[in-house]
Amino acid sequence: MDWLLHNPLTNLNGWAFLVLYLVVIVATLTWFYYQTCDLGESDRPPPMIPEHPDPYEIAYLRSGARELVRVVVLSLIQRGYLEHQTEPHGFLGRERDFIARPPSPPDPRHLNEIEAPVYSYFYSRKPFADVFRSRPLLERLVEAANGYEDKLTDEGLLFSDEARATGKRYYWVAMGLIFGFGGYRVVTSLIKEKYNLGFLILEMIVGAGCLWLLNRGPRLSRNGVTQMKALETAFDGYRSSDRMAAGHSDEMLLLLASVYGPTVLTGSAYGYYPRLLKKADINMDTISGGSSSTCGSSCSSTSALSCGVSSCGSGSSCGSSCGGGGCGGCGGS
Repeated sequence: MDWLLHNPLTNLNGWAFLVLYLVVIVATLTWFYYQTCDLGESDRPPPMIPEHPDPYEIAYLRSGARELVRVVVLSLIQRGYLEHQTEPHGFLGRERDFIARPPSPPDPRHLNEIEAPVYSYFYSRKPFADVFRSRPLLERLVEAANGYEDKLTDEGLLFSDEARATGKRYYWVAMGLIFGFGGYRVVTSLIKEKYNLGFLILEMIVGAGCLWLLNRGPRLSRNGVTQMKALETAFDGYRSSDRMAAGHSDEMLLLLASVYGPTVLTGSAYGYYPRLLKKADINMDTISGGSSSTCGSSCSSTSALSCGVSSCGSGSSCGSSCGGGGCGGCGGS
């Protein structure tokens, strides 16, 4: 068994092994990128944009359940089921924003299965950020949006569960390569009573972190990305400042918000809505210790609740950052 401790790999000096390990990490990340980037991709072209697009479906495609909530609340405000209220607060009289039901809302029996839970949640006046704190509400929306999830997956716009499971297997193989190669050097160095392992361990951690980032997403397949770009191109002329100032119908504003995000409403009759969302994001950062992103992502095993902001194209940047530990000792002679 002496060859396990004395072989060309364990006999490399610290600098040489760090360079070799960096090459192994970059090669592993590259392999993982090419194995997973096309998982679940369909040979079919993305579907044609329908004559009357569903804003809820577009919002769900773009960013999942959290974005769906934003668009649903906007729709309920437009149709009179909810309203924006303000009141002075504190010594300086700064205004606080609330979402509440108006005194005489329309008949809620006309609401669909996605709108009804949101409307029911505002049985009393609440700060807008509260809607994102309600895990039961988000879970109900995910369940109600299963039809969108299935439809978009069948059309090849979202990655399927099978594709994600395959990607997870590749992930653990790649993680095993990173930790196995580096861990072997750590163990043999400790047996030889060589303890200058700081940069090797740092390089191992950075490499594993890069792999974790690559494995975070995306939700959208290439066809899904293409579909979103096609929608943005189709409606680009409607979001100019002149067109927004001239005024759009509520239906068009809702559709623009689903395609580009509610920030597009700035300058419209609902220009206060992006400000409400920004304050909601700030409040969520405070609650979660800064873990919430501006896209409103929520850490969850349910893919529909995640933002999915990373892309396969991040492989090169991750690979280059792994060189951060590329100088110093790693248990070599």
